[in-house]
Formats: sequence, structure tokens, C-alpha cells
Amino acid sequence: MMDYIATNYDTLMQDETSHVFPNILSDDIQEVEDPSAHWNEDDNGTTVYESDWLFIGYRMNKCGTRNKFVLHHENFLDMIDDFGADSIIMPELRIVSGKDWLKQRQEELFNEL
Repeated sequence: MMDYIATNYDTLMQDETSHVFPNILSDDIQEVEDPSAHWNEDDNGTTVYESDWLFIGYRMNKCGTRNKFVLHHENFLDMIDDFGADSIIMPELRIVSGKDWLKQRQEELFNEL
């Protein structure tokens, strides 16, 4: 905060190294990641195909809100290996085909556009 006081804001706005203002005149191209590029991936980043099976689970966290996770069947088995069978005990767990899940994701993506 102290570096803002008694400074020349015009100079700061033009300075590309300024941490106070982002430089809007910079020639640097900042790539924005397209969220739709990962529409067919589970929470671990595994690409889901129509022939796959997904586990969609909901569990309460310590704050009392529900956390949702979507895992490819192999990632789900890895979770059991890593955390034990007790880790899958939760109020709601659904098994969904990859075909149905991909269709739902496409509809969600289409509705957002």
C-alpha cells in the first residue's frame, strides 16, 4: 500500500512491470483458457468416452456444504486404493454411462452459449 502513496499514476499505468496497474497498452498477448475445451474431462482431467463409466458423488464437507465430484471409473478405483473403501461412503453416489454424461455436458455447454 505504501508504494501507491505520492506516486505518479500516469507513469505507473505505462510501466509494464507495474504491479499496481495492469498495462493495457502492452503488446503481450494473454491467452485466456477456453473452459469449453475441457468439457469432456472428469475432475482429474481424464478424457471421458462414450464407452466409459463415471461415478458422480456428493458429500458434505466440514462447512456443511455439498461437494460434487465426477470421476472416471479407473480414477474412482484409484481413489479407493489411495484412501480406502470407507472413503466412498457418502449420502449420494450415482453411476452414469459416459454416453449419457457427455450428452448432458454438451447440452450444458450449448445452453451457456
